[in-house]
Amino acid sequence: VSLSARFSEVLAGWDWSGELPTWRHDFPDHDCLQLASWNDLRLQVEETNAPMWMDAILDRLDSLKLTEAREVLFEDDLPECALGRTLFVLLGFYKVCVQGPSEVEIPCAEESTLSDLIQGMLHKIPLFDLVGTRWPVVEMIDFLELEPYISDPVLACEEPNEDGIDWWKLRDAMLPGRDWVGKGSAIAYHPSFDGWGWTRALDTCLYGFLAASIWKMTICAGTQAACVDTYLSTYIETIREKPWQEVVSNPWRIFGFLSDQRSGLRRHGFFLDFSGSELRGELPSAKFPTEQAIFEPISGDLAADVEVSVSYADALKTVLAGIPKVYVSTSDTGSPEVGKLLYVTMVFGPRYVPYIPRFVARAQAVGIDNLAIFCLDEAALESCRALPGPDERCIRGTPSIMNKFTLPLVFLHLGVDVFWLDFDVFILQDPTKLVLDTMQQRRVELLVSGSFADDCICSGLVYFKATKVVAEWLLTLLSFMYENVYTHDQQAFSAFLAWRPDEDDATTPEIISSDKHFRKYMRPEAPRWALLDPVVQFPSARVLNTTGFTGDVEDIYIFHFLHGDSEVNRDHGAYGWNVNSGYTGGGSIDRAILDIFYDQKDERIYTEASAPLENIEVRKALMASWRPFRPTEMLHCGPVPLKDDIGGF
Repeated sequence: VSLSARFSEVLAGWDWSGELPTWRHDFPDHDCLQLASWNDLRLQVEETNAPMWMDAILDRLDSLKLTEAREVLFEDDLPECALGRTLFVLLGFYKVCVQGPSEVEIPCAEESTLSDLIQGMLHKIPLFDLVGTRWPVVEMIDFLELEPYISDPVLACEEPNEDGIDWWKLRDAMLPGRDWVGKGSAIAYHPSFDGWGWTRALDTCLYGFLAASIWKMTICAGTQAACVDTYLSTYIETIREKPWQEVVSNPWRIFGFLSDQRSGLRRHGFFLDFSGSELRGELPSAKFPTEQAIFEPISGDLAADVEVSVSYADALKTVLAGIPKVYVSTSDTGSPEVGKLLYVTMVFGPRYVPYIPRFVARAQAVGIDNLAIFCLDEAALESCRALPGPDERCIRGTPSIMNKFTLPLVFLHLGVDVFWLDFDVFILQDPTKLVLDTMQQRRVELLVSGSFADDCICSGLVYFKATKVVAEWLLTLLSFMYENVYTHDQQAFSAFLAWRPDEDDATTPEIISSDKHFRKYMRPEAPRWALLDPVVQFPSARVLNTTGFTGDVEDIYIFHFLHGDSEVNRDHGAYGWNVNSGYTGGGSIDRAILDIFYDQKDERIYTEASAPLENIEVRKALMASWRPFRPTEMLHCGPVPLKDDIGGF
């Protein structure tokens, strides 16, 4: 039985009307970072040019155990380091079966084995794993250019079809260096796709239709993730039904386009500063220090002693050093309840690191000394540790948007409430009493900032209460984001709250998947939650038509700049969006709002609680976001289409 037939049997036997598998929080090591030999090879690939790393892979082809890997796929599983192995097999196929005989001891007689492996792995490995990995699989696929597929005029759809779709224009728009959005939109959204017209386009030009679907999927990934699944399904069906050689080497260069668009499709990589067990709240397998050390601040290299990640060790030190503040409230039953609260932010990069001292000073000026800083590069760590005060508040990490959820999750498992602050905020008053009173009075487990004129949430300010419900909910959200590298953190955060509306029913949840099975796979119990007041107490700068504040400036607790670049992947297409789009929120081209607040000559602004409102430039920047009233009807949170009425498929 061929491998493709085997997979058809597996799919045909799957009972989608019955109970579905539960979601697993595995955080798989797609880049094989924990497999020493594979990791060394990948580093060699990353650090050398193509001919050299290709030779390195060819030297190891005979160790692949192709038949064994093929049998693993027969068992409906993936072999070890599947993405790295896919790169191996693709190159092996090219060198052995395309270029002809060589010194490599794998005869082309095994082409069927190689092909079966490639077909099986491309079928089993999700497309966004190929896009998200550090292994250059997508680039290798684009490199193949197999005959006769690459020059097949039928596959190229060189003639316009009867509906007037000029497929050549779309193919040209998706070439490197083209204005793919401007030149491709007229074809990708051609009127003939409306209604059931898309089925005719699919029949007349399969790979043109696939290219249009990938084009639209890329737009969705950068704007509204809900439609990604719709267009991704075309690829899934095609790689399932067609020979892999035809799919990867037709004239449309679809994988080359994906490679070109990687920066807009990949918001994070397959790497976290914490292990999966740490994020699941499982105790490390190694022994902890002595009983005495558990109750006292720990010195030395805890990560080496306990065999945990460096970031987890630092988080433990933060707790054991007494950085979180203790508070007392009453439980639902009226009994006393003791909790711990920690303010947490993350920072990296030359744009933000210089402002760490003033960020910390400002927090201390209003009474917040229970602050931990996730330092995502060496400069941030050095700046944090150079400040007066305990080094235990400085937690080591690496840049990733995922860290705004990973570190809070770790603290939740350690029994610590977390008030998350994006770094692009300015603290005007200590909100501790306000938020604790709100949590107590409303009996909620989560507080989230909102928006002035629409019904969206904003994940830049979030209070997480250390409960089992919140921790398990956040773990599921985090693991979903990890597996879907295109997802936006705020869209995902909102979507995973959809199972329980906020206490005032004031928001509309966003949607990140159109898959009808999403809700069956994803059934975490959502915490009880409410909004932090977005009108005046926790407003955002007027960088969008839906942000700003009204009321007295003296009532603001935390002002959010919505700068965005303090957390986004710097390789992502969204980096610098606000500034490039002319949205300054009270700043100017010459002086950004971030600098207005954190680059003042008057040091009292950062050391005295009330001094900021006495500064003319700071007050003017705040008032630039003031609005005379809040609209009575909110705009609805949702996607902004490229066209007023796209219609159809």
